Amino acid sequence: MNAEREAKPYQVLLASARPELAAAWRRQLDAEPGITLQAASAGDGRALVHHLANGSCPDVLLLDHTLLGQLGPAELDAMQRRLETLRVLLLCDEPGVACAATVLRHRFHGYLPTECPPGLCAKAIRTVRHGDIWLPRALLAQALAELLHLHPAPQPQQPDDGPLRSLTRREREIVEHLRRGCTNKEIALALGIMEDTVKKHLQSVFSKLGVHRRTLVAMGSQ
Repeated sequence: MNAEREAKPYQVLLASARPELAAAWRRQLDAEPGITLQAASAGDGRALVHHLANGSCPDVLLLDHTLLGQLGPAELDAMQRRLETLRVLLLCDEPGVACAATVLRHRFHGYLPTECPPGLCAKAIRTVRHGDIWLPRALLAQALAELLHLHPAPQPQQPDDGPLRSLTRREREIVEHLRRGCTNKEIALALGIMEDTVKKHLQSVFSKLGVHRRTLVAMGSQ
């Protein structure tokens, strides 16, 4: 059954209100084996929601960040309800912490630069299709810090604001090490715990943020 599923091409839907960008990505994806671009590209929020509701369900949605800003609460809610089966990669003109934070905030699966090498794009699509998240580790750490309102040297006597209050002491320690750029293995050595324990704590952190993903996959160099 798994082999049969792997043999099927991945269905990808492109959602962008920028014709030139959409055309460039269509040309790029058409040349990738094992990836089929769905014929109807969604060029606005209403068309996107209509396609997701009435069209054939894609495996991966490539969502232009400029279109994300045009989606209203009802449209975002409709998309959120599909995230258990739909994988979303955000296309960003200027990749960085803000893009990573947007990915986590909306429970998407990662992001790609709008000018992305074809091979990297295909790898990202296959990665998120398997349930993993596609984010640079360093940016992931910074985005977590931003979402948790984490400061480099928080004072213990000062109450924490926002989602940080829901984290345990150990979870805060792990997020702080992650913010410094430490790997899971380095965090485990520093705290005297098993690497699997670090992963479990991170899963708990993501869950408290509403980010329900199986694995963190780093993009590019560490």
